[in-house]
Amino acid sequence: TAPIYRYGANPLTSAPTTITQLGLVVGKGTEAAVIAQTVAAGLAALAAQLATEQPVRVLLEGRGFTAYGPATPAGLAVTAAGGTNVVTVDQPLNLADAVGLDVAAWVSLQPGGSTLTSLQGYPELAAVPAVKDGRIVPVPLAGFPVDAALPGALQALADDLHSAPVSAG
Repeated sequence: TAPIYRYGANPLTSAPTTITQLGLVVGKGTEAAVIAQTVAAGLAALAAQLATEQPVRVLLEGRGFTAYGPATPAGLAVTAAGGTNVVTVDQPLNLADAVGLDVAAWVSLQPGGSTLTSLQGYPELAAVPAVKDGRIVPVPLAGFPVDAALPGALQALADDLHSAPVSAG
């Protein structure tokens, strides 16, 4: 399905309403209402599941070794998936700071973010739990389309963020 809405200021609470409104505008109100109900139910189920889990410390990193804050589209997705962003604003990332952030998951914003292999090329990062455990999670820089597939995409991200560490080979 084609995305009908991209992240905005408050996408998860406004997505079902926006989907419904767009459907009405294009004469597909009934179909849009079904999609909106599916999205709302999926988001509610994910929120209920995550309510019993500890947030995962996450670093969002993209092209040019830049750290991205929680207000970015990908940052909003990470928060909805049970992650806690360790930086508050977009900023250049330096290796010394990255080591001290103690992140359990490294979200690599694509295109252009790091890979496990590229991160392992920096000896300074060997002590970072996410790198040591091989928990590098690729996420689209633009976030996920807000459509019927959104709850599933966020569930998959939550599963990746909350999964057991993997072998860093």
